[in-house]
Amino acid sequence: MTPKLAASLVSIVVLSGCASAPMLECTTPRVAYPQAAKAQGAHGIVKVRIGVSEVGTAKSLFLVQSSGYPILDEAALDSARAASCTPYRATLGGDETAGTALVTYRFDLTQ
Repeated sequence: MTPKLAASLVSIVVLSGCASAPMLECTTPRVAYPQAAKAQGAHGIVKVRIGVSEVGTAKSLFLVQSSGYPILDEAALDSARAASCTPYRATLGGDETAGTALVTYRFDLTQ
């Protein structure tokens, strides 16, 4: 992947207080590496926790790990804000409930 393409994205999903629950599936838009960040040599990893609503949309965001560059952190938060997730179902055929997802964004100038 070239720097002009999106930063690589790895989604790891966890549910608060429920270690045995299945993982939520989330889709986030590709993150374009900001040109200004590339010009500065900015790189790093950003981790964002997404509070997922009962209908699968992002209802809250929390910056778990900053890259150290506000421009990269904002790019990651913008992507997480537009996430689409499959809501968690406590039981087969049960009602959908809210949960959380942890998304990791890698901004690497060498790729």
